[in-house]
Amino acid sequence: MALLDSRPLRGLLHEHLNLDGIAESLASKQLRAIAVTAFGYESGQAVTFYQGQGTIEPWLRHRRIGMPTPLSVDHLLASSAIPLLFAPVRLGEEYFGDGAVRQSAPISPALHLGASRVLVVGVSGNPQRPAVPQPATRIFSGRQPSLAQIGGHMLNSTFIDSLEDDIELLQRLNHLSHLLPPHLDTRRLGLAPIEVLVVAPSQPLDEIAARHRRDLPAALRMFLRGPGATKTSGAGVLSYLLFEASYCSELIELGRRDALAKKRELCQFLGL
Repeated sequence: MALLDSRPLRGLLHEHLNLDGIAESLASKQLRAIAVTAFGYESGQAVTFYQGQGTIEPWLRHRRIGMPTPLSVDHLLASSAIPLLFAPVRLGEEYFGDGAVRQSAPISPALHLGASRVLVVGVSGNPQRPAVPQPATRIFSGRQPSLAQIGGHMLNSTFIDSLEDDIELLQRLNHLSHLLPPHLDTRRLGLAPIEVLVVAPSQPLDEIAARHRRDLPAALRMFLRGPGATKTSGAGVLSYLLFEASYCSELIELGRRDALAKKRELCQFLGL
């Protein structure tokens, strides 16, 4: 049981996505590995399914493992199946949902696959917190939060906060590696410096979602009106539910502008 039907997405992916290109790119050594992470409802583990060159060993950590397997549309659907909103997807003997649910270290799979540089495309306008907390300048309404507002914060804590925390941890480890004596092998110690570049939206996605709330189907708008998701304060939930063309087009344009704003850093990072 789920709130939304993911069958149209399955049909779209089958129609337009050719996953055979993964094996071809691996064989020609244009690609080292690719992975998606999903959450197992019975095991309680975040499983990273990866397809890569034969030198990559599986890994086992607390509640997160790496499993080599040929990737399919089912893996993509499982990885994006937000609990309660989309139905879980069966992979083998277990049903899986969105991998962010138990993925405490979202950058970790890339490092296990051999990455020494990480390009993070975030969905939060606050990818890096200031070193010194700034005094609050917001004016608070004093109103009791709606169910949608509470739900939006819960979704953000699951899907956004862990990435930001992981970036902070990686930056601290990078700083530590630079303080170690030169004769120590930082790679053997698991402290080899990892270059990280974050591209994040310059505008809050919930504010953009609020502008497009009328594009939702009428039945869904009626369902969401009760918990307050159609109000601006509850628009955080809408940012997870809106798949309408106008909203997606605005996000694509925002992403293009934000990438151009970091053109210099991106070119240097990618060696262009």
